[in-house]
Amino acid sequence: MSLGFGVTHRLSVDRNEWRGNRLMTSVESNHPHPPNRRPALSALDRLNLLYIALIILLIVVCRRRIDPWPVCLATYLGLGIVLLAFLTTTARSFHPVIGFIRDWYTPFLFLLHYEFTYLLNQSFAPLYAPWLSRLAPTVALTAEHIGGRVYFDRFFALFDQQLFGFQPSLHFAQVFGAAWFGEIMHLAYFSYYVYVPLLCGILWFRPKREPFDDSMFRATLTMWFSILVFIILPVAGPRQFFGPEGYNLNRGYLFAGIMKFLFDHGEIPNGAFPSSHVAVALVVLILASRYQKRLFFTLIVPFLALCLSTVYVAEHYVVDVVAGLLVGALFYMAGAPIRRLLRMGGDTG
Repeated sequence: MSLGFGVTHRLSVDRNEWRGNRLMTSVESNHPHPPNRRPALSALDRLNLLYIALIILLIVVCRRRIDPWPVCLATYLGLGIVLLAFLTTTARSFHPVIGFIRDWYTPFLFLLHYEFTYLLNQSFAPLYAPWLSRLAPTVALTAEHIGGRVYFDRFFALFDQQLFGFQPSLHFAQVFGAAWFGEIMHLAYFSYYVYVPLLCGILWFRPKREPFDDSMFRATLTMWFSILVFIILPVAGPRQFFGPEGYNLNRGYLFAGIMKFLFDHGEIPNGAFPSSHVAVALVVLILASRYQKRLFFTLIVPFLALCLSTVYVAEHYVVDVVAGLLVGALFYMAGAPIRRLLRMGGDTG
């Protein structure tokens, strides 16, 4: 089946079905949500708007510790208004482009929200850092070489040190220094960016919407929780904390170069704990075991390599990976009841 035919088929089904695989008939004309009365907001839309509202509240309450707070507030207010206006005004539209945007706008928010965590991550940390310092006086909680901001990397580095007797993020790449191995690790780390588009892209072409909607919701829920932790508990990661000079990111070929470019031009000193790479990838893996068995078996080895690669490229401590596994498992399970809650009021999406 060609791509063009697949898109046309998917959109034609969307025009004639309502969040299931049932075609509208004269008997069903009294369906509470016929196709031309689509609810403006799906559960995923509501989740996205709730997250934006929560960040707006955080900015207002903690504005004295956010620089520049007017820019952050204006950005999130504008994003919320534009998104809400778009969703409500296009609720009855079945234009192919509109339908595609409504289905796929969420992953593009991942990058925006992640980048803003650097501006927001001092909202709470300065408040409880002194208390935590008294609780653990041997752990320095400020790192001037990361911009003089409050970070908790020393706490996580100490945990890894006590657990292993050395720093895995420092020694992993030194012990396995072959260029071919480095290339595999960088490829595995890069593969994270295709997990959600790959699974959801496959499910998007299916007649039934439920697998796609469920998968996008659970992955997004996991991502939003991870980003909230990034804001509340700022951890820059080993490469930022120990200094980039300790890591040879050129160890490899094509994907080592790609990741070096991304690290140099898109990385922010934040977002290490928990590993959202691991958390979201685990959710996708579990969803694949439910909705796309072949993809599940295909992703098992790459997922294990992804977990290793987060430490190899020094973006995460080992404790971040463990936390990512726990967060992924927890929010996969929490996804269904939270989605049901957000679907109250008649939405079936």
